[in-house]
Amino acid sequence: MDNLNQKNNQEYVMKINRNILMLDLMGQCCFARPAPKFPCEQIKAAHPNAWLHQLFKMLLIFLLGMSMTACADTDTRSWQEEVKLLDGRVIVVTIKYGFPRGVFRESWVTIKLPETGNEETTWHEHLQPQNLNVVNGKLYIVGTTGTNVEFRLYNFPRPPYVGYIYDNKVWKRIPFSEIPEAMYDMNLSSYGVDPKNPRLATLAEKNKILTDPRRAREFVRIDPSYKYPNDEAERNCPYCK
Repeated sequence: MDNLNQKNNQEYVMKINRNILMLDLMGQCCFARPAPKFPCEQIKAAHPNAWLHQLFKMLLIFLLGMSMTACADTDTRSWQEEVKLLDGRVIVVTIKYGFPRGVFRESWVTIKLPETGNEETTWHEHLQPQNLNVVNGKLYIVGTTGTNVEFRLYNFPRPPYVGYIYDNKVWKRIPFSEIPEAMYDMNLSSYGVDPKNPRLATLAEKNKILTDPRRAREFVRIDPSYKYPNDEAERNCPYCK
């Protein structure tokens, strides 16, 4: 009997030990598991270099947002300047440039003359105004294309000067051949005398700009032989038309 009781006790102890072991294993499994990894760590474990791509994308988005914010403050620039006409008159015009995303895209020139009925008129185009004058009682403006975008927009002008005449209170585009040669000398400053400090640009200040030897000759006087730098490439580009 004693041997039987001893055997039963041993089996009971072994069963308890097995249950304790099972509970211990379950505790390790259910309560002692390592903390789950964050998504970046999971990506890094699966693709060692993926986190670099994620970091680069976040940095790119940040820089893009900063550049768009900076450009929002410089979308337009305006100033006034004195302009001497062929008949000797000196007038004051208001010029405004548009810079969406920091790139020149359009301009406005506001004028008031007897030739406009002593009323303000605004010329608005996607061109850089270079010349404004009155010839034989008619008011003209000549502009140049700033980038390839404008060159295509105005149908690849050659030379890249685009002329307009004020007729019956409307600005009308004219062929290059109808721009009077008497007004070939430029009389607009393009960007004013001090882009960081918009104000009235006087004739004396503008003269320094227009006679600066570093200024490209095609922006000093209209040159009928001048071609846009990317003229041929743009004309022959199958995707640019």
